[in-house]
Amino acid sequence: MSQTEVQRSIEDSRTVTEILAFPADANTAGNVYGGRILFWVDMVASLVARKHCGSAVVTIRTEFDFREPVRVGDHVRLEAFITATFQRSFEVQVDVRIGRDYGREDRLAGRGYLVFSCVDSSGRARPVQPVTVSDPAAKERWAAAERRRELRKQLRELEER
Repeated sequence: MSQTEVQRSIEDSRTVTEILAFPADANTAGNVYGGRILFWVDMVASLVARKHCGSAVVTIRTEFDFREPVRVGDHVRLEAFITATFQRSFEVQVDVRIGRDYGREDRLAGRGYLVFSCVDSSGRARPVQPVTVSDPAAKERWAAAERRRELRKQLRELEER
C-alpha cells in the first residue's frame, strides 16, 4: 500500500437501501418475484463494490438463499457490506430483511453473497484494495468467505471435468 492510499474498513462501503414492495413487483399471489429481489440485491451490492473500488465493477458470481417470501406492502431493507477482499476479487454480503406491521416487525427474508472485481478502463480486473478487519464478528465472516471461495474453486474444477 502506498503512502497516499488510506486503509479502508468494511464500514467505509456499507450500504443500506430501503424499498416498499409494490404490486408491480409481485405475482398474482402477492409474493415478490425472486428475480426482482435478486435485482435489488445486485443493485445494492454493486453500490458497495463501486464505493470500495472507486471505479467500475463486474459481478462474477451471485449466491442467494431465499428464506421467507417478500409480500406486497412489505418494507424491504437491504444491508450490504464487504466480507473479505482477495487479490483481484472481493465478496459482498447482502441481507434482505422484511418489516411487516409498518416496519416494526423485522425478519431475515434472505441472504446473498456476491463476488465482484474492480475493473480498469479497458474492462480488465485490477488489484483490489484490502480492508481492515478488527472485530470478532468481521473476522468470522472473513474466514467463512475464504471457505466459500475455496468451495467455489472446487466446484469450478468439478464442472470443468
